[in-house]
Amino acid sequence: MIDLKSFLNDLRNGERGGHDLNESAVCQAIIMPILSNLDWDIYDANQVIPEYSCGEGKIDYCLKAQYNKVFLEAKKANEELMSHQKQLLRYAFEEGANLAVLTNGYSWWFYLPLLGGNWEERRFLSLEIDNNEQSIEFLNEKFKKFLGFNNVKSGNALEDAKTFYNSKENERKIEVTIPKAWEKLLKEKNNELISLVSRKVKELKSLEPTDDQIIDYLISITNAGSGTEIITGNDSSTGEGGSSKTKENIFYCDTGARGGAKATAEFTENYVTIFKGSTMTKGEANAISESGQRTRERLIRNNVVKLENGNYKFIKDYKDNMSPSAAAQIILGRSANGWTEWRTEDGVYLKDARPDLYKSD
Repeated sequence: MIDLKSFLNDLRNGERGGHDLNESAVCQAIIMPILSNLDWDIYDANQVIPEYSCGEGKIDYCLKAQYNKVFLEAKKANEELMSHQKQLLRYAFEEGANLAVLTNGYSWWFYLPLLGGNWEERRFLSLEIDNNEQSIEFLNEKFKKFLGFNNVKSGNALEDAKTFYNSKENERKIEVTIPKAWEKLLKEKNNELISLVSRKVKELKSLEPTDDQIIDYLISITNAGSGTEIITGNDSSTGEGGSSKTKENIFYCDTGARGGAKATAEFTENYVTIFKGSTMTKGEANAISESGQRTRERLIRNNVVKLENGNYKFIKDYKDNMSPSAAAQIILGRSANGWTEWRTEDGVYLKDARPDLYKSD
C-alpha cells in the first residue's frame, strides 16, 4: 500500500482523486485510503462506523477507538464546507464526541466540539491538500497526530489538539495585544521609550531630538504598517487610481453563508487588489495563520475597513504583494486555500483560470 505522504502528494498533483468527485467517490477514493494509512481498519464496522445515527440525523462516519470517537462528515470534492459545520458540531456535542472532522477530500477541518464559543471558534486546524503553502510533511504530521488510530485510542490526539488550540489562542491574543501595548506607549509618551531613542540619536549624530519629534516619527512609521500599499481616492470599486480591473484578472471569494463576507479582487503577477465594497468576516477561527491575524488587525487599525452589518467592509481598495491564500484568509478569517477559494463569475477556480499564476507561486 502506498504510504500517506506519497498518497497526499499524488492528490496534490492530480494523479489521484479529482475535484469533480461526488460524495461517495470522495469517501472511496480519498477518505478511506487516508484512514487506512492512519491505521484505521476500514473493513471493521465497529471501528469505522458508516451512517452513524445521532438522534434524528446521521453522521457519515464515527471513528471509534476503544472509548474515544471522532465524528467525520464527508462532502463532494468541490463543496464549500462552512455551511455544514453547524450540523456536524451539534451532533458531536450532543453525542459527546471530543473530536470532529469535516472534509471534501481536499480540505480537512478539525474541531474540538465540546469547547465553548461559536462553531467557527471550535475549529483548531485546517489542512488544505491543494495548498502548496502547506508542505506534504506538514500534512502528514498533522494527519497522524490528530487522526491516527493509535493517537485517538490513547487520548493523545485529544490532548495534542487541546494543546495546539491553546497555543494558537495564546498566539492570537499576543498578536492582538502587542499593537495595543505599542499604541499605549506612544499615547503616554513613555519616558523609557523616548530616552532610548534619544540616546541613540545622540550617539549617532550628537544631536538631541525633542520628545514630540521622537513620538511623531514613531507614530508615522506605525501608521505606515508593514510596507503594503493602500490605494486611496477611489470613489467606487472600479479600479480607478491604481488597478486596471480587466475581466480575466477578477475573482470572487465568499463564505457561502447568507449575510456572510463577499469580496472581489484582482490578481496580477505581483499584486492582489481587494476592491472597495468587499467585506471580510468579523470573527476569526483559531486555525487562521499569525500573518493573517496581523494583516486583519492592521486593516482595522488603519481604518481600511469599518464594521457594517456584522462584517468589516473595505472603504478603499487594498493592494498588497501577497499570495491568493493570504488574501482568502483576510476575507474568510480562517486558514484557506486561495487557489480554490477565489473563483471567476462562472465558478472556475483561480488555479484553473490563471495557471500562469499558479505555476509561479
